[in-house]
Amino acid sequence: MKRTCDQCHGTGVRYYFKGESRFLLSQEECPACCGFGYIETTTENTENEVRAPAAPGADSAGATGDPPTGPTDGSST
Repeated sequence: MKRTCDQCHGTGVRYYFKGESRFLLSQEECPACCGFGYIETTTENTENEVRAPAAPGADSAGATGDPPTGPTDGSST
């Protein structure tokens, strides 16, 4: 979605006074929008989040809230 730049108000140019007496009006490309006049905003969509599948043989304990299965004494029988 596009929204108007807050610094240049959509013109793409920023004006400023320069010089010792501040009499000279100068302009430059707006640094916030790079002279486009608008800023692209992105919306994060958490519904389409990509999740990596679990590795084969990996223990999926905690994924469903169930305690881990298998030996609990550390033996590998």
